[in-house]
Amino acid sequence: MVVTGIKLILIVTISVLWSSVAVITGPLNLFIPAYHVISRSWAKWLIRVSGIEIQTSGLDNIDVKQNYVFISNHASLFDIPILLSTVKNEIKMIAKKELAYIPIFGWSLIAGGYILIDRNNTRKTLRAMGKARKKLKKGTSILVFPEGTRSINGSIQAFKKGAFLLAFQTQLDIVPISIIGSHRVMPKKTFQLTPARIRIVVDKPISIKEVKSAQKQVLIDQVRDLIINNCQEKKL
Repeated sequence: MVVTGIKLILIVTISVLWSSVAVITGPLNLFIPAYHVISRSWAKWLIRVSGIEIQTSGLDNIDVKQNYVFISNHASLFDIPILLSTVKNEIKMIAKKELAYIPIFGWSLIAGGYILIDRNNTRKTLRAMGKARKKLKKGTSILVFPEGTRSINGSIQAFKKGAFLLAFQTQLDIVPISIIGSHRVMPKKTFQLTPARIRIVVDKPISIKEVKSAQKQVLIDQVRDLIINNCQEKKL
């Protein structure tokens, strides 16, 4: 417990420092991808402090100069730094608006141009998704956790349609990402930090340009099944 407490203090301190830098340098994002550099640095520091070991496969399937709709499973608060430290593409996330209320950290998300949605207000959610489409068209990739919330035990929950609608509206490729083992790092409803080995599997981009509207649910099921199979076959 003592070691966990020290690590959590370091993690909070690092997050506050890097978030402060992100807020201060926010205006620079109009000219250079400052937030992208800062968020990746923050993520790498958190991975070091937490003792997480990451194994990756399939990173060569994506082009760092292209933008995508990244779709990933979600089982830990550390999924975000895990992905930011692994994927080199500039990424904006779609996240719940409540995160914006966290002092300094929430402000940094706003400064970084993250898409914050109100899950209880359909009109505001649609407006936020419109902002996400604009960012995709400007060359930024979007990361979505289609389960909507973290899984308690690492099992894959039902996928919501929002991320896939973004891909259809922008005609950008979908890239499924499987995060394997992160539920052991910091399970939902606990702050117990356990160092673990995590595996990231990045699958080949899926073109939706020839997918018909009636096949949307089929595509959603295929992507979910792909992630489920990865988590089962490559379980650590």
